[in-house]
Amino acid sequence: MNDKNLYQFFYEKTPVMLQAIDSDGVMQAVSKKWLEKLGFEEHEVIGKKVFEFLSEETNTALFSGLLKQIIDKGELSNQVIECVKKNGDIFEAIASAEVIYDEEENPKSITWALYDVEDADAIPPNTNHHIKQLIRIKNQLIDERDYLRDELNLVKEKYPLISQSLAMQHLFEKLKAVSQTDATVLIFGETGSGKEVVASTIVKQSGRADKPFVTINCSSVTRDLFESEFFGHVKGSFTGALKDRKGRWELADTGTLFLDEIGEIPLELQPKLLRAIQNKEFERVGDEKTRHVDVRIIAATNRNLEQMVKEGNFREDLFYRLNVFPIVVPPLRERLDDIPLLTRHFLDESCKRFNKQCFGLNEQTVDELKEYDWPGNIRELQNVIERAVILSKGTSLHVNPDLLKQRDNAENLEHTISPTRHALLKADEIKHLERENIRTALNKANWKISGKGSASELLGMNASTLNSRIIKLGIKKN
Repeated sequence: MNDKNLYQFFYEKTPVMLQAIDSDGVMQAVSKKWLEKLGFEEHEVIGKKVFEFLSEETNTALFSGLLKQIIDKGELSNQVIECVKKNGDIFEAIASAEVIYDEEENPKSITWALYDVEDADAIPPNTNHHIKQLIRIKNQLIDERDYLRDELNLVKEKYPLISQSLAMQHLFEKLKAVSQTDATVLIFGETGSGKEVVASTIVKQSGRADKPFVTINCSSVTRDLFESEFFGHVKGSFTGALKDRKGRWELADTGTLFLDEIGEIPLELQPKLLRAIQNKEFERVGDEKTRHVDVRIIAATNRNLEQMVKEGNFREDLFYRLNVFPIVVPPLRERLDDIPLLTRHFLDESCKRFNKQCFGLNEQTVDELKEYDWPGNIRELQNVIERAVILSKGTSLHVNPDLLKQRDNAENLEHTISPTRHALLKADEIKHLERENIRTALNKANWKISGKGSASELLGMNASTLNSRIIKLGIKKN
């Protein structure tokens, strides 16, 4: 193989993005990796100026003296530049360059080696330590950005841990004690009672307060995507895996992972979860490499896990692995002294959000709120106050008794949409009835799609089937 063929071989096979330009900045050669990354064909590149494939900011830097510095020194090491793809997207690369001189010591050409910033593993070990550290941080931020985008797609209603009741004061003491440790915590409580806020409070008081706090609702994860969602996957491991992706477990490394609705994880998937908690290790889907993480586990459930263990629906070893420090969050009906405080907080918050005047809160309204049973707990209280703020007139908050009869109203709605027996319905009417029936079930289940007490259970259909019907019928949460 002659020198020319040898060089051509290297250009085609190397995993590094290589480009060679002459002294006028004209592209002479590029590697196959370079073409794949930027999305060009070779004939679209050769003979063009290199500046066409660099961002305006990078070109400004080159004209401002960087290019002269390269020629004077004969090389460049670990410079961050921005490249422009054919579709206009910009990506960062670590660039190193070597100048080739002619016999008269004039610059003849410059060979560049580019490493994609998003592919830290491909960067050679002798690359500047600080730059590699920045790359890792950038990649972590990208992962966390993607995670937060996913989280924003879920409607999460937050409320503070406000209390003056004796039951909650005992809880505060427990939270303060366990926060100073790395013990696994299992939080029990009814839906809407504030389990996620309790978990957040533990983290804020712990030594991991400035570390990642990653949450995942186990009831929303389908069987097929369980491993990918928890442990991540590598590119090409299944249809739709277009790039490597970290799972929640890896995103929470050095921090805390909050497993909400832990009782909803299917029995056949629980051994994988047990291994990750017990050994702090896992593999991404499609990858043989075992990864180790340092993660503190906080789990929560509204179900009786001990009863589930007896019934064979929850692994006993997983239960004991989670139940190191149990915490029970009392329902709102057992902490009535907190209703005035919480109501005032939600009232002020809602008035600001809806740009309404600040309403007064009279004793009669507070007494009416205390008399209600609050099956939806604090979340239900928040919803009632928000609706009352929207509907109230004058200077005082008025809570209509009908606002406290949501379940009765939902049942009445379900009855009214039932078709008359033996009546013939048109296709549009059937579609309308199906839409209203599903919406009623979703409202009754607080828009919980899968698991115990969910809309899919009420309707007697598979959760994935229900999800498809929701999308097809265009049903959205009001």
